[in-house]
Amino acid sequence: MSDDKLSPRGRLVVGLLCLLCGLIPILGGFGISPFVGGRVAGVPDWVPIVGGGVFVLAGIAIVANNHAVGALVGLGATAGLAAVGNWIAFGVGVRSCTMTFSGWWTSTRMAGDLPCRIAFGWGAVLLDIFIVLMALSMAGKAFGNPPVFVRLKKAVEWALLAALAPLLLILAVFALLGSGGGALSGWFSRRFGQIKKDGGDSR
Repeated sequence: MSDDKLSPRGRLVVGLLCLLCGLIPILGGFGISPFVGGRVAGVPDWVPIVGGGVFVLAGIAIVANNHAVGALVGLGATAGLAAVGNWIAFGVGVRSCTMTFSGWWTSTRMAGDLPCRIAFGWGAVLLDIFIVLMALSMAGKAFGNPPVFVRLKKAVEWALLAALAPLLLILAVFALLGSGGGALSGWFSRRFGQIKKDGGDSR
């Protein structure tokens, strides 16, 4: 991760803030007082440790300001997020989460075990595929992009596109509904506007 917009002192400050944010859940996961208050029943101790580790890795990447370090940290952070997502989707226990739907209206409701597992499972699979793609890209660069790596990367890219297909389909439907709704609204406006004008002329 390289960001020339930040001065060395700025990178140090932001990196230390990330480290601090990550250390708090890590210490709680290890049961170190007074950070154990955030523990949730049924959640394994490794989950906050891994979640905090993502922030720690981000802090290291910001302070290091090195492309190679940033790539490795990005892979590790994505793997941490994927681990948590896979546990939510496929781990033991009953899940419950809040789901928000946005469109012409916005609604929020509590979802049960199966909807939560489906949503997080889809996200976890996306992250899993993305991790493989990142690893193949890094390995390909390290070994000069041999043909086998290129073919594997193309196959994983197609798998990622297939996993994204449901989201792309939903976005396409909303886009069509949005444009259709706008056209329908314009037709009603013109139609009723003309009727009102004709009625006014008749007087």
